[in-house]
Amino acid sequence: MRYFLTFALLASQAGYSWGQSNEPVPEPAKRLGLCQFSLDGTSSRGVVGGAVGGAIGGAIAGGPAPYFGQINKEVQGVYGTAFAESALFQKLSDVELVTFESGKIVSLTGTADKNKLAACVSAKSYWAAKVGWNKRLAIITKWEIIGRGKCKAKVTTSVASNETHGKFPGGTDPALKAPYLELAKDDAKQFLDALPMALRKAQCEDWVSLSE
Repeated sequence: MRYFLTFALLASQAGYSWGQSNEPVPEPAKRLGLCQFSLDGTSSRGVVGGAVGGAIGGAIAGGPAPYFGQINKEVQGVYGTAFAESALFQKLSDVELVTFESGKIVSLTGTADKNKLAACVSAKSYWAAKVGWNKRLAIITKWEIIGRGKCKAKVTTSVASNETHGKFPGGTDPALKAPYLELAKDDAKQFLDALPMALRKAQCEDWVSLSE
């Protein structure tokens, strides 16, 4: 009986050991995050502006109009939702994202580090219209991908609606918000499609594997 009890105890201990792994639990792979987003655009009477390479009608304002400030978070949410469907991005809410330290805005590199991201994405998006008699809505966005170290990648996206919206459409027209938001989804997709090549071109080897 003593031998049986000893064997049972050893078996019990062995079973416990087999159920426990000494292997360290791997940390989740670090991903990219949309850390900064700003929206600007044109009035209905704008003219072709150099800020958008002459491809889109409208003079870009010196700073965001009150209207763009009001809808900035909503538009950012459209991009955030699109990126959340990509394994490359970490979805971050405003509450979760750490962007300040001691009352000061942290750099994108610092933001990536504080939020345990591989890199931060900064986006400056413009709502305007294509040149023409009856104009199509257009969005152009300038992107920067910045992480720790010296690696930095840039992407510019430009999309336009299939439908025209009269002779004087502009980004500040609330009646056009819905079609602009739909167009923003196409803009987000174009960015995701262009990102892998942009990372390779910038020789961001550590990030290229994330996009594959």
